[in-house]
Order: sequence, then C-alpha cells, then structure tokens
Amino acid sequence: YTARTTCLIFPGRNTTEREILLKNKMQNVIKVLILTEVLLILFVSQSFSDRNSKFEKGNFGITLSYPGLGFRYFQNERLAIAPRVLFSEGVLAIGSRGYRYFKCSQNKVLTLSGWELLYITFEGDESKGIGFLGGVFLGGEYFFNRNFSFQIDFGPQYIYLKDNETSLEEKDVAISLNLGLNYYFGLK
Repeated sequence: YTARTTCLIFPGRNTTEREILLKNKMQNVIKVLILTEVLLILFVSQSFSDRNSKFEKGNFGITLSYPGLGFRYFQNERLAIAPRVLFSEGVLAIGSRGYRYFKCSQNKVLTLSGWELLYITFEGDESKGIGFLGGVFLGGEYFFNRNFSFQIDFGPQYIYLKDNETSLEEKDVAISLNLGLNYYFGLK
C-alpha cells in the first residue's frame, strides 16, 4: 500500500512530499532485499542440489491459500508448475508459479524457491482496470503427514495497475508473504 496507490484508488487525495520520500526510501530497501533474495536462491540451489526427493514426475497437488486456490504438477523431482487463481473483494488474479525444491535435513521440511506471474483485474468504487504482478520467492513446506503440508514463502513482487477510464498507472515493488495448505496425490 503506497501513496501512489492511494491516489489511484482515491483520486481526490493528494500525495504529500513526505509520503513520496518515504516511498523512495522503501523502494531502496526493497531493492536491497531483492538482491539479497537472489543471492540466497543461488546459494541454496548450489548447496542443496543433490537430494532424495519426496516428489517425482507426474505427482500433483492442490493448494488452498489466502485468498485463492492452485494446482501443482511436478515435471520432475525438483521442479513444479502451479496454475493458480486468487480472488478478493473486487480483485481477480490468474496466473502461475514455478517451484524449485531443495534438499532438506528431514523429510518433514522442504525448502523451495520460485517465481510468480499473475494477470490482475480489479474493480472498486472509483476505479476499474487491469494489471500484472511478477516476482520471486523463498520458502518452505512442513509436512504433517505423507501427503499434507503447510507452506510459507515470501519475496519481492513488482505490481503494475492501470485504471481503464483515467489511464492512471501505478507501479510498485512490495514484499509479499504467502501461506497455504497443500495436499499431494501419488507421493512415495
């Protein structure tokens, strides 16, 4: 949520200089966080490249997350693709995620990284439009049993929104936190 987002959603409100300076500082912090996350992904992928996987080609699962639903299909023991739909009051996002799983010390916890791309439509009291979101993330899954897990991941996301009537545009980078429950079919 930023000052520019406030102007897009509430066009009558003026952005103050303080809000603009705060936004610029936050963007610099987010750039550092993005670089740190990219370096962590590279480190994790090299450190844990050889593992005994829970997954194999053809396994699939269903994800219930806040606020949406997804389907996960494993292309091999380490890579999965996940079409997903997110919805909230006045917002619909459709897209996909790519997952890369890594070695872990126990079979109950798996670390992962990935990317996400979403097409967004929104409609509010004063605005209606489209946009997209893209980003990367790091996270993990904790398995309660063989097929059922809790997932948490976080990462920087770039979002672009455009109002259809006024052509106002909003571009921003934010850190997202995703929580979900996964149920997998066909695991070893």
